[in-house]
Amino acid sequence: MARCWGGRVLTLGGALLTIVAFVCPWFDVYKLNDPSYVFPRRGYSPWMVLQSARLDANGVVVWVFALLVAGMALTCLALAMARSPQGQATRRSLALVLAVVGLVMVGLALYGVPFDLSFSWPFLDSDIVYGAYLALAGMLCVIFGVGLDSATRPVA
Repeated sequence: MARCWGGRVLTLGGALLTIVAFVCPWFDVYKLNDPSYVFPRRGYSPWMVLQSARLDANGVVVWVFALLVAGMALTCLALAMARSPQGQATRRSLALVLAVVGLVMVGLALYGVPFDLSFSWPFLDSDIVYGAYLALAGMLCVIFGVGLDSATRPVA
C-alpha cells in the first residue's frame, strides 16, 4: 500500500515540478563575438512566449504544451483521488500518454530551439538552463510514478 501511494505522490510531485518548470527559464540566449550589436543575456521560458501573445508557430506549440501540462497535472490529481480500479487504470494510462508526449515535446524543443536560433538574425547563441531540466525531471517522475503505481496493487 505504501508503494502505491508513493507512486501517486511521485506523479503529483512530477506534475507540480513540470508546472514550475513552465515558468522557469529554459534557454539563456545571448549574442557572441559581435561587440557592435548589444544584446543582453536573457533567459527565455515557455511562459514568456505565452505572454507575448503572438500566434506564430512557437506560440501554437507552447499553447499545446501548456494544455498538455495542465491536462497531465489534472489527470495526476484525479489518479491520486481515484477509488475504483477501472478509474485508476484509465487515469494511469492517460497520465502516462500525456507524460510521454510531453517528454517528446521537451526533447524536440531542446534540440530545435538552439538550432533555429543559430540561423536567424542576429545569429544568437543559447545555453540550456535549469527550467528545461526541471521539465524533463517532472515528466520522468510522472512516468516512474505511474509505473510504480501500476506495479503495486493494493490488497482489498
